[in-house]
Amino acid sequence: LCKSFFWCSLVLFFKQMTVYEMVMCLEFIRVLFRSMHRGEAIYLVINADDLGMSHSINLGILDAFVQGIVTQSSIMAPTPAFADGAALAREYNIPICGHLTLAADWDRVRWAPLTKARELSGVDGMLPMHPRELIGRADPKVVEAEFIAQIEAIQNCGLTLVHLDHHMEMVFEDVATALCERYSLCCRDWLTDRADLSLGFDSLLNLSPIPADQKEETLIEYLNVIGPGAHLIVCHPARDGADLDGLCSPALPGRRLWAYEHRLSDLSVLTSEPVKQAIANAGIQLVTTTELQKRHFKRLA
Repeated sequence: LCKSFFWCSLVLFFKQMTVYEMVMCLEFIRVLFRSMHRGEAIYLVINADDLGMSHSINLGILDAFVQGIVTQSSIMAPTPAFADGAALAREYNIPICGHLTLAADWDRVRWAPLTKARELSGVDGMLPMHPRELIGRADPKVVEAEFIAQIEAIQNCGLTLVHLDHHMEMVFEDVATALCERYSLCCRDWLTDRADLSLGFDSLLNLSPIPADQKEETLIEYLNVIGPGAHLIVCHPARDGADLDGLCSPALPGRRLWAYEHRLSDLSVLTSEPVKQAIANAGIQLVTTTELQKRHFKRLA
């Protein structure tokens, strides 16, 4: 009878939640259980994606790094504002990750593969809207050559890479594994057969898609619940600007959220004083991937 009452109560508890609240609740429970066996320190990497995509995105990432809680950023070599983003990273010593991309995911602003490979391009000569379009079409060797070109373009700007990750989605895992081995780097995305090259975080929060009016509260709740271990927040901050507004047309409302609204609310939350105070109150140590490897992921150091 007691067990039946417990499960009925639990069902009623979840039925009162929205789907988003239910997902967050389950994530918090998962984090608590996974953190119980870890050491005492709470490490948090806050990674701003898409440096180099536009000038407003570059400035937003800079603001979130200098004035906010971002600890590092992932840069995209084929994108229009890459040189500007690389210059800011050098000037302000922003730790940089390689944001490998096989997609130009906007309808108004597009970019081509650095290698100009036809297998990676559409009829407009640009990368496709999503990397999945290249599955079964692109030779992995061609993908590897493009990623090598992107990595070396970043390195040739005088930037030292912290780790590798992927824009939108990793669809060529074997290529990612080979590149991590070649450049002695770890991967943010989990490599199925190479845990030794993967950053296995205890939790991951994708900040951007959280509704703007719930974002600060949700982030503070997350900061309050994570326990000892290694945690990751992925975000996409940007300043308001004509180039940001011009990435995507209103004809693609779902994509426009990612081009504009998600990024502005990310910047607001990442520079929020209540969020900074929550980090201090919880004793969370903000770190880069490199620092995390030395302190926590000793297998990758």
